[in-house]
Amino acid sequence: MRVIGLAVILAVSVFVSPFAARAQPLGQQVKIGVLCAGFCPFHGPVGSLRPLITALERVGLVQGRTLAWDIGGVVNTEDLIAVEGQRLVSRRPDLILVWPGSVAAARAAKDATRTIPIVLMAVPDVVEHGLVDSLARPGGNISGTSIPLYDLMVKQLQVLKEINPRLKRVVFVHGDLDRGELQTVNRLRAAAGVLGLDASIRVTNATNVEQALAEAQAGTSAVLAIGSMPIVVQRRVRTLSLERKLPLLMPWRGWEGGGNSTLIAYGPHFSAVADRTAAIIDRILKGGRPRDLAVEQPTSYELVIDGVMV
Repeated sequence: MRVIGLAVILAVSVFVSPFAARAQPLGQQVKIGVLCAGFCPFHGPVGSLRPLITALERVGLVQGRTLAWDIGGVVNTEDLIAVEGQRLVSRRPDLILVWPGSVAAARAAKDATRTIPIVLMAVPDVVEHGLVDSLARPGGNISGTSIPLYDLMVKQLQVLKEINPRLKRVVFVHGDLDRGELQTVNRLRAAAGVLGLDASIRVTNATNVEQALAEAQAGTSAVLAIGSMPIVVQRRVRTLSLERKLPLLMPWRGWEGGGNSTLIAYGPHFSAVADRTAAIIDRILKGGRPRDLAVEQPTSYELVIDGVMV
């Protein structure tokens, strides 16, 4: 397969705050609280965290020296993520980072505090979900990076349909803790219908993953996975997709800790998102106000099939 390099470039914000927030004293250790839902790599090997850790080191935030993490618990219901957000805020971190993909975690952080800066990392469709006023002027105490998840996944369906005109069915895999994810899934199912695809099967938990993928036929079916689902569901979906030779569509090159095991992915490169997220964290800790820092989105993407960029 011919490989064409597609650089992932994120638009750099040109909105510089004219006001000075209270900057972090030079040399003082920064405490960053992390809020996840469904899956949180901070509790496992460093693999998928490496791009973020490296990006933070480049702006002077080194684990154990100038940076300390405060990791929230991993939960699988919207009520519990709200409680976890309140607990994290009560420990008074200097800044809260919302791990990629979770609208529920972002909403929980927003509801829990109006004063502690919140940085979103690749949280989907933030304006549509009411997390910020606009990308250019987010308002409140939130900034960060976002991805247009709905547009990305529609593009994946279109690409897959072009690759395999015999495609008839798409199995949607998503978490069930997030109203935002459900809204996105419903929109995607409608888009699949326009492409002539049956999107009647959904996987939301470990109890129905076996049956749902058993009904999917190789050659005419694919699996589209989004959202912050429990790690046990992630692993089982990936295993069954590979075993049954079902294309697995994801917005990232790797899943649950890196590697190129995803069959088809169309989205930004994770390290580019990490770089821009770290830059926004740095600006806030140096006195920038989140409300004045534009939420950044990728401007170019990569298509990966069987681990090869095409």
